[in-house]
Amino acid sequence: MSNAARLFVFFLTIMPFIGAAQIDSLRDVWANKGLNDTTRLKALEEYQVLTQRVYPDSALTALDVYLDLTKQNGLVRKEAGAYVNKANIFRDKGNFDNALRLYNKAIETAKGIDDMVFTGIITANKGNVYLEELMYFEAFQAFTAALKIFESENHHEFAAAMHNSIGNVYLQIENYELAESYLKTAQNLYRQLKQKIHNQAIIIMNLALIDFETEDYISSDSLFSQALDSLELKEDIILRAGCYAYLARTRLALQNYQQASFFAEENLSLCEEIGNSSLLLEARVIQLLSLAKKSPSVVANEFVSMVKNQPDELSNDLKEDVFEYLMTHYKSNGQWEEALLINEKLGEAQKETQQKKNDLALIRGTIKYEIDLENEKSNSKLVLKNLRASFLAYSLLGVAVFIFIIVFLYQKHINIEKRTSLLNEIDRLRAAKSGAQLVNPADYKLSRAKIEKAIERRLNDTDWKVLQTIQSDPVISNAKIAESVFLSVDGIGSSLRRMYDYFGIQNSKYKKISLVMKSIEYSNR
Repeated sequence: MSNAARLFVFFLTIMPFIGAAQIDSLRDVWANKGLNDTTRLKALEEYQVLTQRVYPDSALTALDVYLDLTKQNGLVRKEAGAYVNKANIFRDKGNFDNALRLYNKAIETAKGIDDMVFTGIITANKGNVYLEELMYFEAFQAFTAALKIFESENHHEFAAAMHNSIGNVYLQIENYELAESYLKTAQNLYRQLKQKIHNQAIIIMNLALIDFETEDYISSDSLFSQALDSLELKEDIILRAGCYAYLARTRLALQNYQQASFFAEENLSLCEEIGNSSLLLEARVIQLLSLAKKSPSVVANEFVSMVKNQPDELSNDLKEDVFEYLMTHYKSNGQWEEALLINEKLGEAQKETQQKKNDLALIRGTIKYEIDLENEKSNSKLVLKNLRASFLAYSLLGVAVFIFIIVFLYQKHINIEKRTSLLNEIDRLRAAKSGAQLVNPADYKLSRAKIEKAIERRLNDTDWKVLQTIQSDPVISNAKIAESVFLSVDGIGSSLRRMYDYFGIQNSKYKKISLVMKSIEYSNR
């Protein structure tokens, strides 16, 4: 998908405020501190709706005043709504971190509000941020969750907006068939609701995007022109910029450079007002492409400057546009060395594009799996069958776990008794030599000579040190033995295996204890 499609996603932004009045007169009202707060709040709500997508900075100023008034009057829902609207503006500006921070602030503020629709509004708008950040799966989950809320609350207008948003997700992951299906569902819902032309224009623009991506440029151009004509002159700066950007691109594809230049200039002017650096850079690229026939060398020099000075700001799709133009320009002027260098860069950009396509295919598969899983859960018979099977499985598992625990505890008890018995036997053998009832293990001395005679071989010094150490503590770990005799753990293991062989100790869980018992037994002879 082109960079323009990623940047100009035409959202049906859901906002909790409504109203209509002249901007200037509304400003006079809310700025008048002599008026009561109710009157000022109403004017601010209407003012914000009219200015958010036309004069975003002015809208932010008004929202700060609105927030102060809502806090002073304890209007929690309106306060949360103001955070949502501020987040929407930051999202339009491309400041996604601030947008998400404000959406989360709205959620925190609205915790005491029992309003599922409002929760759906915030969830939907967070989905818009995820979509602009190319987090497609997260966006799909957010829009789907919001759609369920709006449908359960019978809020058909917002449900239609979510069909449009889910269509946007499919559009950006290049599943055009499902994108068109969701968009047309949204379009039909708006017609049934007799919604204002503005919302229908957004649907038309998204359908036009599909035609553009499938290279039906004539249809795409017609739909974008239709959408632009239906929008009031200053109704929505974001949407109008999007229309002009795509009208410029379609005219470029149709090789109508003069008209492409006009639309590109309009797009650039609006993007400067918006203040989104990504949109502004793309608008500049579109404008330069529209001037390619008229001033090819000037365009080439501008593109070279962009590649040199703004390499990190150029998206991969914009790089392809720039590199393709430069390569064609260099070839036509016989600049083969420069053309070869640009061709290498173009190849790198195309590889990244292919990787993106592979990633999108994975996302499409993930979303399909999520949908299939949800469909299975919604099938009542299957759910009941799964519940019964799960109950039986968990019951059997519970019985098995219970039996395992009983056997484990019993075996553990047997092992403890056996180990205790063996340790007592060691104490008895130590005591037998001295005649005392109890001998301190540290005071007991093994007889190296008697042991070597009994096993009919000599013990090296390392083995002897290890044997003396475990005589003092038959249940000591290999790591502790290693610390005591200054050997590696592997070396201790090798030493013990040799002595097990020398003393004829086989298949015993308590080999160290058995080794100590035999060494004491041989020493007592």
